[in-house]
Amino acid sequence: MSISKEVASQILDSIGGKNNIKNVYHCTERLRNNLVELARVDIKAWRLQNGRS
Repeated sequence: MSISKEVASQILDSIGGKNNIKNVYHCTERLRNNLVELARVDIKAWRLQNGRS
C-alpha cells in the first residue's frame, strides 16, 4: 500500500469509517467533512495523524 493510501486509511479509521461521513468538501488548504456521529471519532488517533498531540 502506498504511503498516501495508508495515511488515508488511518484517517478514515480514526473518524469512524466511511459510513460515518455525511459529506466531504474542500477549501484551498483543507479537506473538510461533516460526520454522522462525532462520538465514533477517535480524537487521539485523529490528532496523531494531523501532527498534533
